[in-house]
Amino acid sequence: AFKMTEGFVNEFGKQYVQYIYLNLELKEDKEPFEEFTSIENLVGALFFLKNKTLAQRSKTLIFIDEIQEVPKALNILRYFYESVPEISVIAAGSMLETLFDKNISFPIGRVEYMVIRPVSFPEFLSALGETAALKELTQIPLSKYAHTKLLGLFHKYALIGGMPEVVEHYAKHKDLVALAPIYDALINGYLQDVEKYASSNAQIQHIRHCIEASFSQAGKRIKFEGFGNSAYKSREMGEALRTLEKALLLQL
Repeated sequence: AFKMTEGFVNEFGKQYVQYIYLNLELKEDKEPFEEFTSIENLVGALFFLKNKTLAQRSKTLIFIDEIQEVPKALNILRYFYESVPEISVIAAGSMLETLFDKNISFPIGRVEYMVIRPVSFPEFLSALGETAALKELTQIPLSKYAHTKLLGLFHKYALIGGMPEVVEHYAKHKDLVALAPIYDALINGYLQDVEKYASSNAQIQHIRHCIEASFSQAGKRIKFEGFGNSAYKSREMGEALRTLEKALLLQL
């Protein structure tokens, strides 16, 4: 939801002759799915609207972003698989699991389900060009001479985190101070995106508080009651924190 998946797919899309990006939060992109009658008409409409040629459809990637905005689009994915398997399709969305509670038909067996997670420690080493450290990390037992450097790199990883944009910037510039505006932009993005996860205005406030308060509570034993020096009750904070966990923004 927060540009991580979009960046991943945009990069992947460079392998294709044609790349069609659809954001179902946009009226013009969602209409073909809302007015779905057949997969042939849908494919024709998408290629026409994005000025792509059907003759190259076997070399085309379609990326359907924010698919939760049109829940029935999830079921339409089965028709891509069954009727036009030569077209590559990737769909992404926020909190897709919540749609499963509304009797939305998910095309099991026709869709591969993948979670894009933050950069792991080995991926962090790779991004920094620490090839020797990455090789040593795979050795069991770890060589004594490698322990100090690897531990230092892990502390750096724990400080910087695993958001791809942050890791990419640090790998290029090696400047910790310059990362602050990127962190701020990411957190502001999370806070603005809360409405996708919340079911009421009250829950919006609960979740936003949990996002802002969670950093200072990381690694500590917590209580839901009054979490983050608030006046909120246990049920309110429990629901908000579990929602953020479901969205893969934190781990309780």
